[in-house]
Amino acid sequence: MVGNISNYTSFDVLRTFLAIEDNISRTSLVKKLGLGEGTVRTVLDILKKKKLISSTQLGHSYSSKGKVIIDKINKTIQLKNLKSKNIYKEYKKTALLLRNKQGIDINYRLRDIAVKNGAEGALIFIYKGKLILPGLEDFKFKELDKLFKYDNNDLLIITFSLSHRWSENAALAVAIDVDKELGKLVSF
Repeated sequence: MVGNISNYTSFDVLRTFLAIEDNISRTSLVKKLGLGEGTVRTVLDILKKKKLISSTQLGHSYSSKGKVIIDKINKTIQLKNLKSKNIYKEYKKTALLLRNKQGIDINYRLRDIAVKNGAEGALIFIYKGKLILPGLEDFKFKELDKLFKYDNNDLLIITFSLSHRWSENAALAVAIDVDKELGKLVSF
């Protein structure tokens, strides 16, 4: 007999970890993450076993070990859901800023990683005084210019999917593929 198939991915574990706030309730996490209550409970148990979070009747918070890791992650990436109605109107969109990725070859392989992890597609920009989408260097992306504070060699990963969950998972998959140190940091 085959056991239960889990309803979450390693990226859902990472998304849950990123969503923790001081004393956040499981109910709030369910709404924020678009996961079922049982799945969130299981993922929180994983994070507790790794000693990354602690739980009380007030909710869930980072442990001291978790705070160290989230601080390092926050220096490397920023993740936002986009509300844009100008690009891919029918999809939920995620923007992930990945800091200082000099020398990264932006090509179809990164888009394919996003698609394999739940996105319908992805756009990957590099910042060189302005946002550049390889192949469309002269195009201006005014809406995206104000999304983050960019530095040279930052990557902006935009993924789109039918749900925020899969859009976020896909953006995180690309970031972890590009940044091996981030991958080591979040290998819970």
